[in-house]
Amino acid sequence: MKRILIVAVALLAVVGAVSNVAAQDHKWKVLAAASYLSPLSDSTDSAGDVIEAASAVGWEVGAEWRLAKLVGLELDYMQSTNDIDVAGVTVAEVDVNPLTFAANFHIIPDNVIDFYVGPVASYVSFDADDADIDSEATFGAAAGLDIGIGEHFAVTGGVRWLDLSAEDDTGVEVSIDPLFLRAGVAWRF
Repeated sequence: MKRILIVAVALLAVVGAVSNVAAQDHKWKVLAAASYLSPLSDSTDSAGDVIEAASAVGWEVGAEWRLAKLVGLELDYMQSTNDIDVAGVTVAEVDVNPLTFAANFHIIPDNVIDFYVGPVASYVSFDADDADIDSEATFGAAAGLDIGIGEHFAVTGGVRWLDLSAEDDTGVEVSIDPLFLRAGVAWRF
């Protein structure tokens, strides 16, 4: 119910903001960034051992289309390889690959400073050599800041949180709830 309410509020905000056809200098932003995935949660197996995913650095690419001066729709893909530890011992390496859709609400929509927040929906696939881990659809929240340098170039940074867990084919579930930090460059046109 909570997720449905978040999506409904986001859709209403997008529809309301689209009706505002204020002039916008940049309609598109394409970005490339280094990303840091830091799991905020862990789990315990039936033997009482702590199962946790380690933090990792990865990469991210994406694009945002500005519907209006205050609203943008962003689609991006991120990849990182994380160790899975059980009782402090690394037992597997897992590729974490979220494909994320975000509704960005630009609170400060300036060419030099562009601050935005919004809800996100992600489809996260996992790839591991020795386990079959189910993909997961999930929701979260994000905030970002672009600092414009010149007419088209910007330095971009952001933070994203997802309500995420991963379950393998044996039924073992690991709560991840990752925090993603990104820093990169963007081309706005």
